Amino acid sequence: MARALAALALGGVLAACLPAGAEQVPYRMDASNQAGWWKPLDEFGGSVYVAYDAWGSAKEGGSADRHTVYVARRTASGAWSRGCLRAAGGGCAVFTDDIGHRQPTLAIDGDGYIHVFAGMHGNRWIYHRSARPGDPTTMVDRSAQMPDQGGVFTYPNATRTPNGDIYLIIRDGRHGRLYRWNDAADAWSRAATFASQTDHVVYPDDIVPDAAGDLHIAWEWSYGGANGLRHLGSYARYEPATGRFFDAAGRELAAPIGTSSTAVYQPLVAGERQTDRGGPGNPPGFQTAKLTIDPATGRPLAAYRMRVTAGGRFQVRLAQWDGTAWRRQIVYAGTYTTCAAVDVTIHSGRPPGLLRQDQRAQRPPGVRRGPPAGRPVGGGPAAAARRAGRAARRRPAGGRRLGVFGGAGPAGPVPAADLPGVTGRGRAGRRRLLSSPAHGGGKGDFRP
Repeated sequence: MARALAALALGGVLAACLPAGAEQVPYRMDASNQAGWWKPLDEFGGSVYVAYDAWGSAKEGGSADRHTVYVARRTASGAWSRGCLRAAGGGCAVFTDDIGHRQPTLAIDGDGYIHVFAGMHGNRWIYHRSARPGDPTTMVDRSAQMPDQGGVFTYPNATRTPNGDIYLIIRDGRHGRLYRWNDAADAWSRAATFASQTDHVVYPDDIVPDAAGDLHIAWEWSYGGANGLRHLGSYARYEPATGRFFDAAGRELAAPIGTSSTAVYQPLVAGERQTDRGGPGNPPGFQTAKLTIDPATGRPLAAYRMRVTAGGRFQVRLAQWDGTAWRRQIVYAGTYTTCAAVDVTIHSGRPPGLLRQDQRAQRPPGVRRGPPAGRPVGGGPAAAARRAGRAARRRPAGGRRLGVFGGAGPAGPVPAADLPGVTGRGRAGRRRLLSSPAHGGGKGDFRP
């Protein structure tokens, strides 16, 4: 699986938005599945795993009541099963809805065990691991096995490395922590505090492994405490063999990394101040980012949102390391307000193109793909030519297909119907998972 992808679909047009062969996840999801940082999807041994918020009770399916957390598994044969995170006294644990904060992150270790972090917004650890490999019906609360038991945690994001270990980035208070699951020893430990700065709070965005087992980490900063407006999108590569951090140019970074380091890929723009916080004036700033690694070059690319003028809309931008410097470009700066959720991916060996999730007035969002050769997706030849032109301007080096995902709408997300998720296969047999965080909209954001 090149990359698990997430999208939001609305009721009456679900079928029209899905690729051929897509399959609906047969379970109802809660409206609180809204976040810009989480990673609820993984694939292992031919099975696809999805962690999601489910209804809190027969009457609690909204975005401001309560929810349970489930893990669903689809085997290679198409069989589905699921199980919930269980409470100490039996039954499914119930959590208070908290859009953008308490959504689940999932990762499968090299032995096939399921790891889930959920329900944390300045909380102690909430961590469950399956008792049997690949079995979501055996989730057990293992929170007491985590290090740093006195921490207060938010925004878990996890990934598996080629040797089967799991690495987790998470915010602890104001610090960015990196934890490791040693798959051979079956134990967690803190690997590092990757970012920390006086008077600033770290917002972890993404962690991505490469073929060598190094970890690529993206994060952003807010000043003066937690805030919706952030600054200074940052990137570092972690080398587990030595425990060292490096910037995109390969220069070693002292940990914990601060705001003035060469890790920053999106510096302050004209009129932006590092001390600015969100407020009525809507000052310039940064919000939400996702990361991918070009498999041909090993270089990072980051998609993110950036407001460059006070009172303006957030643009969707792409920063790409070209070997000597960060090259930044605007992906979307149109008339619609973008949702606080983006993603980026590269499919090796495919023609270049642009993928973006859009939302327009009276039009629900869905997955839109660059036009196949000689055939427009929609809007006629002129629209197809415009899309192709945009794609050509944004193609990465080496002719691989670059995908940038975002959402846009006249006033933020449009409320969605109560829909299941969908899973299917993209071209060249690459599995895609489209989760439908049904039914809600509100101020939330959606991403894988």
